[in-house]
Amino acid sequence: MPITVEQGQELIAEFCRIYPVALQLKYKVRATQEEAVHETATIERAGRILGAYFPVRRCAAFAVSNFRDANDFTQTIRHEILGHFGLNTFKPSEKRALISAISKTRSQPDLSKLWSDVDTSYSQRSESFKAEEIFCLACEAVEPDSNVDWPRAERTFHQVVLARSRPMEYEDLFTIAIMVANGLKDRTGFQRTFPATDNDQW
Repeated sequence: MPITVEQGQELIAEFCRIYPVALQLKYKVRATQEEAVHETATIERAGRILGAYFPVRRCAAFAVSNFRDANDFTQTIRHEILGHFGLNTFKPSEKRALISAISKTRSQPDLSKLWSDVDTSYSQRSESFKAEEIFCLACEAVEPDSNVDWPRAERTFHQVVLARSRPMEYEDLFTIAIMVANGLKDRTGFQRTFPATDNDQW
């Protein structure tokens, strides 16, 4: 069943207890997307918006009336914070390399469904924007008890992102997502990329 603004705030507080680096951000939880994002962001004009992350303002906004239930809301928190904010915990060169590597995964069978969903939802957006959304969708599956094998994760990142010695597969992408999440959990992750505007990636 749909959640209330108060329940949404409680879920964010719980998320921040698990990922304390997320306490650095501001959260705007409102009933409707017009209240959460902008008065002109109606469903008719902007489509159905669950959440949005604004990197310059370091603020995540959520419209609780658009969620099916608490699980749906929690997935969206992961999408916005582990995903969009988490990508900015890479240095700009690393973030660019990761986005570029994800862009090359269209032909990977285990990522084709995600690409199809992103192409449908963001048909007018750039390829790099779509690749960022692929990363954020992978982050939705990260559970609080997902722990990283740091040597393996760093080896994976080097192979598929920096050296490009082999193509990225979903398991690699998910390993990197868990690596980012663990950085927010153990306080080793912090913002290294600072987009120029709320609509920019760099």
